[in-house]
Amino acid sequence: MSERKKRAAHLVFRRRLRHVVARTPAPAARLARVLGCDAHSSLSQTDETFSVAKTKCQGCLRVTPGSTDGMTPEDVCAELAAVAVERHGDARVLFTAPHGVYLRREVVTANGPAFETHVPERWTSFIALAFAGAASGSSMTWHRAERERSKATGTFDPGHVDPNCVSADVAGAYNWGVLLRRFADGASFEKRATDDEFQTRAWFHVDVHGRRDPEVSRDTLGPGDVDIGTGALRADRPELADALGKALGRRLRAFFTRDARPESPAFRVNENPILRGARDDGRMTLSQQGVRLGLASVQLELSLRLRLVLKDDPEMIQGFARAVVGAWDDVASERFARSHGANFNE
Repeated sequence: MSERKKRAAHLVFRRRLRHVVARTPAPAARLARVLGCDAHSSLSQTDETFSVAKTKCQGCLRVTPGSTDGMTPEDVCAELAAVAVERHGDARVLFTAPHGVYLRREVVTANGPAFETHVPERWTSFIALAFAGAASGSSMTWHRAERERSKATGTFDPGHVDPNCVSADVAGAYNWGVLLRRFADGASFEKRATDDEFQTRAWFHVDVHGRRDPEVSRDTLGPGDVDIGTGALRADRPELADALGKALGRRLRAFFTRDARPESPAFRVNENPILRGARDDGRMTLSQQGVRLGLASVQLELSLRLRLVLKDDPEMIQGFARAVVGAWDDVASERFARSHGANFNE
């Protein structure tokens, strides 16, 4: 497809998305919660999304990097509508997949800042959605319409920010950052322990990514099919990161040993990967943004061969998701035991 046709197709998809947002009725109270509007603003239940955006509420002003100067209400709403947040149950676990579309990201080179195109990581959106369903949790991915636009045009939307490569000063001021904050509101690592109950109000956040297979990237990315990146959490809560990384490794190895398919390769788990979910160049991964907001965030890098197995095997999806959530439960149980003077490992 020529560059001219790509640009034309991109504009068509963008206009369709704006039309859907502008014409789809949404209760004002619900939209206000998503956008972060003042609950007492003068919005009637008959207002449509387009009308609500015209209020220029504080939430709208946080949607895009920098400023909304020059942006129409449709632009603001389209940026939010490009991201799909779905609730599959009541479990406090969030699966995200920020690299399901073409994205432009800024990189630092010897000659100064430059831009590169990050290609979609195949099947990560599907897998994050499936994990969330299996775990009765929540998911955040690029909207299906946006994924289709990206696939059809083979290029990025210049208005989008790579959620895994965001400068710290705008981390809470773009679509993914605004919506991620909704999961952090009221959450913390504070704990309430009683004789029969232990609760942590922090959400467990699993950021799903795709890496190249180990046989073609062992020297550059390491030998893992599942890279457990706890770098973001380790910078803030090293003890929790340590415990969670070990629990994930233990649970996932047991899962692969127990539920491995005869025709599948021997999948390897790596708790000390090169891709650890944290950047040190002044930009933030989605895991780092989650930790800063008070989530217990980890990054999972899945090899292509593992993703190809998962996408076709619902039982593997179920088992993998249970192993991941089970690791978080193990850590919570251990911390409960320690708070009561017991040794969880006895």
